[in-house]
Amino acid sequence: MTDEPRRTTVGVILVDAAGLVLMQLRDDIPTIADPGCWVNPGGVIDPGETPEDGARREMLEETEYRCGPLTLAHERVLARPEGWSERQYYFVGRYDGVQQVVCHEGQMLRFLDPASLPSLKTSPDLAGIILGILARVPLPPLA
Repeated sequence: MTDEPRRTTVGVILVDAAGLVLMQLRDDIPTIADPGCWVNPGGVIDPGETPEDGARREMLEETEYRCGPLTLAHERVLARPEGWSERQYYFVGRYDGVQQVVCHEGQMLRFLDPASLPSLKTSPDLAGIILGILARVPLPPLA
């Protein structure tokens, strides 16, 4: 395992008025990280991009949703089984209830009850991270 993370990724935990969380079912192909898992929309940040800018860009590219205010809610370094690690930033935001979300990556997008996440196949520890964030981080205001 290398000490320095190989890449930096971001994710957006988008919460609607009912408290449901937007989740993406990843493609089930072996050449991607976490195939066939439920994850929050996001991805790898570009060189020179801030984590927040990367989160906004990834959300727009994957879902066509333009985020309002975002709060940095969690950061971790995840050791991957391939022998390298990645730094991950998780942002939380509110769904405005107006914009449509469109699935441009993965098999589908769904707003899910956070209580259902522990019973789903997610990326490592993601259900616990999301539940912890929702329990301790106030949602940002709508823009």
